[in-house]
Amino acid sequence: MANYFTLTTSDDSKSKKFRVIYGGYANILEKAQSIDKTIDGNYDISVGSIHERYVFSVRVREEEPDGGDLYADGWGTEADLRYFYSLNNPLGTPSNHITFTDHFGNTKTVVMLGDYNSQLQGIMVTGQTAWSVASCTFVVIG
Repeated sequence: MANYFTLTTSDDSKSKKFRVIYGGYANILEKAQSIDKTIDGNYDISVGSIHERYVFSVRVREEEPDGGDLYADGWGTEADLRYFYSLNNPLGTPSNHITFTDHFGNTKTVVMLGDYNSQLQGIMVTGQTAWSVASCTFVVIG
C-alpha cells in the first residue's frame, strides 16, 4: 500500500513521515462475532461491526538530518514514533486520535494500539546512522 505514511496530531502540532519496510505492511479487517453451538447442534452466530486495522514495520533513525535535503525533510525519528504511541487521552490536546495519511494522500483517523516494539539495527545507538525497526498497529476509527 504505502512506502511511507504521515502521522499528524489532532491539534496539528506535529506531523511526521515514516518509512515502511518493503513487505512490512498488513491491512486487516476484523469482524466482531461469536459462534457457539446450541444444545441441538445448530450454530448460534452473532455478528457485529467490521473494523479496519493496519500493521506496519517502519524504519526510523535515532536522529534525522537537518533541513535542506528534500529527501530528509519531515521524516520522523524513533522518538517521534514513540510520541505518537504515547498519546493516550481521547480528551487531551492533542488527543490519541491521529490523522494517518498514506503516500497517495488518502487520510483516515486512527489510534495506535497494542505494544510498541522498536529494535535497534546495527551497532550505532545514536546519530543519523542509528536505525531501528519498529512495529506499530493502527485501528481506523474514522
